[in-house]
Amino acid sequence: MNSEFPTSESMIELISQKQDEYAIVEAKKKQAKIDAIEAEAEKLMPLYDILNNAIRQYGYSVTMHKDPTHQPCPAIHTTYTRSSRKAEHFGEIANNKDGGNSIFRTVTTDPRYFESTAHIVDYIAGKIAEEHSKV
Repeated sequence: MNSEFPTSESMIELISQKQDEYAIVEAKKKQAKIDAIEAEAEKLMPLYDILNNAIRQYGYSVTMHKDPTHQPCPAIHTTYTRSSRKAEHFGEIANNKDGGNSIFRTVTTDPRYFESTAHIVDYIAGKIAEEHSKV
């Protein structure tokens, strides 16, 4: 028998070895993606804490989502709980990855970009005040 050709057993071993190598590479890729999402979520936490503590009394719920199948990810979701709809003007808030000076953006039909936490907090406060001042 020619030694150039592998045996069935050696091919089975090779496949098993390559499966193990592939699994390790895929696990590292998955962990890197999770780590990147966690790092981006950490940047949103100061704003999340402000919103979570301030706007609940006006009928909004605030959650942080980290599901990579739902973009943008991560994002702060705000929902007007009295009608089970997303807050129209700031329903999702994400880190701005589009470049420029903005650090936050709202993900709505009319996206807005903000250069600081103070700017987005001021915008949201104004929108909530406007909504709650309607008769």
